[in-house]
Amino acid sequence: MNKNSLDNKRILIIGILVFVLLALFIIVIKTSNQKPAPVTKAPANVPNVQDIVIPEALDGAGKDQFREEVPDNIQVPSVDTVLTEAEKKVIAVPTVVIDAAPGTVAQFRNFNISAIGGKFVPAQVIANSGDTIHVNFTAVDGDYDIVFPSYSMKQVARQGQTKILEFQAVTDGSFLYYCDACGGPEGPTTGKIIIVK
Repeated sequence: MNKNSLDNKRILIIGILVFVLLALFIIVIKTSNQKPAPVTKAPANVPNVQDIVIPEALDGAGKDQFREEVPDNIQVPSVDTVLTEAEKKVIAVPTVVIDAAPGTVAQFRNFNISAIGGKFVPAQVIANSGDTIHVNFTAVDGDYDIVFPSYSMKQVARQGQTKILEFQAVTDGSFLYYCDACGGPEGPTTGKIIIVK
């Protein structure tokens, strides 16, 4: 290679680096000038996310108090699972099922759960152990919260909002979830996440 060719390559590399640094500088300036979203006061009947206390799932003996054994004859639904209208109110059929990663048996499953009429519809999410579960939680007719105590997760959705919860199902069992503002684990707004081994 001649000296001119090397000099041209150096100039090109320096030019690219200057461009990248300039672009990063502009992004930092633009994001630092953005105003934060206004804070609004939540209605008294639904707590803010940070106000919901997730009870410790494990009791003194190390047992998850929100976990039961998986019921017999549970089938993990797929996108094309056909259910009756009554079953659709109880069992969530995933809208997407894809491999979680190449070469694995674990899958990514996308579910929609609505809070309407003081109930979660559908109330049961069923997946395999190892799957990644993505839940789109929508508050339809009022403000609701959703708490997955065994996964230390919570969300609050105002009427019309959809919030997301996502986790990897690492342990089999039937796990209770609930709306804290609707009466907690003993209230009417509860559901189950059923993880099949």
